[in-house]
Amino acid sequence: MEKFLFHLFEISLTMSLIILLFAAFNVFFAKKYAAKWRYIIWIILLVALLIPFRPDFDFSLTNTLHPLEETNAEERNLTLTENISNETSEQVALSVNKTPKETGFMNTTTLLLFIWLGGVALFLVYMLWMHIRFLRMVKRWRYKIKDETILAILQEEKERMGAGHKKIALYGCKLEISPMLIYQSKPTILLPHKEISQEELSYIFRHELIHYRRKDIWIRYLMLFINAIYWFNPVIYFMAKSLQNECEESCDEKIVRGLDTLSRKEYGETIIGIIGREKITKTRLSTNFYGGKKTMKKRLSTIMDTSKKKVGIALVASVLTVSAIAISGSIWINGNDSRAEAAADLTSAQAKKIALKEAGGGKVVKYQLDTEKGRKIYEIEVINGNTKYSFDIGVKDSRIYSYEEKAINSTTTSAKKTNDITAQEASRIAVQKAGGGKVVSSKVDYDDGKKVYDVEVQNGNVKHEVQVGAIDSKIYQYEKETVKTASNSKPNTQANTKATKKETTPNTAMAKKPASDISLANAQQIALSKTGGGRVVSAYADYDDGHKEYDFKIINGNTEYELEIGASDSKVYKFEKEVMAASNKNQTPRAPSGQTKSQTTPPANDTQSNGISLARAQQIALSKTGGGRVVSSSVDYDDGRKEYEFDIVKGNMEYDVTVGADSQIYDFDQDTVDFDD
Repeated sequence: MEKFLFHLFEISLTMSLIILLFAAFNVFFAKKYAAKWRYIIWIILLVALLIPFRPDFDFSLTNTLHPLEETNAEERNLTLTENISNETSEQVALSVNKTPKETGFMNTTTLLLFIWLGGVALFLVYMLWMHIRFLRMVKRWRYKIKDETILAILQEEKERMGAGHKKIALYGCKLEISPMLIYQSKPTILLPHKEISQEELSYIFRHELIHYRRKDIWIRYLMLFINAIYWFNPVIYFMAKSLQNECEESCDEKIVRGLDTLSRKEYGETIIGIIGREKITKTRLSTNFYGGKKTMKKRLSTIMDTSKKKVGIALVASVLTVSAIAISGSIWINGNDSRAEAAADLTSAQAKKIALKEAGGGKVVKYQLDTEKGRKIYEIEVINGNTKYSFDIGVKDSRIYSYEEKAINSTTTSAKKTNDITAQEASRIAVQKAGGGKVVSSKVDYDDGKKVYDVEVQNGNVKHEVQVGAIDSKIYQYEKETVKTASNSKPNTQANTKATKKETTPNTAMAKKPASDISLANAQQIALSKTGGGRVVSAYADYDDGHKEYDFKIINGNTEYELEIGASDSKVYKFEKEVMAASNKNQTPRAPSGQTKSQTTPPANDTQSNGISLARAQQIALSKTGGGRVVSSSVDYDDGRKEYEFDIVKGNMEYDVTVGADSQIYDFDQDTVDFDD
């Protein structure tokens, strides 16, 4: 809403400037080029008012970037220079510790919108009422002209203009009117109720038929609509009057082209004689001969002007007008202007608040709207104590794409905010998560607007990448990569190949789950009770936004169920079911994300009671590994034999265990990771 009103007033202001410049140009050069070109340029301006978009260029005709000078490098606070437009130093120096005052601009915007809409509605209603009133008067006082001579003259002029087949009605009217073309149910020419010679009739019909062929009535309709949109702008009323006058002059110019001086004089006398009186009845949605004393004087001057017109001046005027319209979108825009901020998703005030919050308060000493790699960003600098912070904040998504801090008058960088953990603390958490090792790299980043530390830890032949939240110390992402070495290679195990394993973990120790979490077996019982029984196809633990949950896929009859059950509260967070086609009952269920082991088609006579349950198989697997944490579990079939496959982590060991439905262990692989520390 705010952007719309701002854009409306901006177009109104810039186009008013262009209109006035064109009018000033015509004061000196109107007689040097044809009225037809002046009319065309007015139509171009009319269309430009209707188009809400303009191309934006990187330059600005009023570019006022706001360079800020540091008054003293040793001072704790910097002040802004006075050339920052539309903002006071108090607004720029907003602190996050203070609640921003309500500006009430939304209420003002709403009020302005209603005022504008009300003006548009009143203008249109008034003009429509005036036009309907005029049509009613015409209908009351008109009479159909049946004189064969007059009709023959009209047909002759229609043939001359190439409109002989067009149906145009002809009426006389006893009202005080000038000859005009008007649309009722069809195009209609109205003649005043007075004696008109045949020669005068030829000129009148030719004049109105030119209006008809050029669709000038539709230009009048468009002008009325634009006038309604910009009802608050007096320059648009001036434009409407000028457009109408140039329309009539260009029509006169076309009629007298090629005529001698005597014929031109006769045509001028026809106009003067037809009008007769100054006070006539008319409507804006019609063509008419009369336009006021000054207009009539100017038209007669154009009619009698036999001088040669210069096309070059017309082309210069056209090019200058189109160019001015094209760059009007950049007249006010610059790095920090209100138009750019109004068009952006994130305003400069909002960007400053984000920067101040991240800097822990202070003063904004510089801000600028810029484009980097095709992305619009706010470049903001904040001074807080002896530290200067620099931010690049995205306009579209409010994300912080770049963050730097620099100590002023100090050889070391100032400490971070007290409510954020330090890089050393984040590194300690990452090393603890990795089970020891050395920190290879540590850097500050922002993920969805949240400040995080990306820490890389090398522990033996395993590289760990840990993302630690700066505010809450949570581990938001954890990845590790294990590379085959001579020390941990074992035959017939997964260690014979180079393997990369990734997992997302919550903010807990890797080898131990909270005591309050339910087990996978308990979660499975809840899932089966929800589905009314069935066969567990897959079950594994996952983490969503740091919360542990169990994902199950269960088939009961011809229905497949997918469930997510919270580990901490036993709630069912997801429950979906899908009826499978009869031909698809024996197809392999799709493995959940994160599982790499394939599943084969179960026997047709298999049921959940065929052999031990998944929970019992898990107990056997854990007894084999001596405990640990079940990372994933799945049901598989090998040569028609039902098997349960488990991936278990215990300390620095990873186990792959395959337990048959007959309680036998058919496969047992382990992968040992040696730690240097």
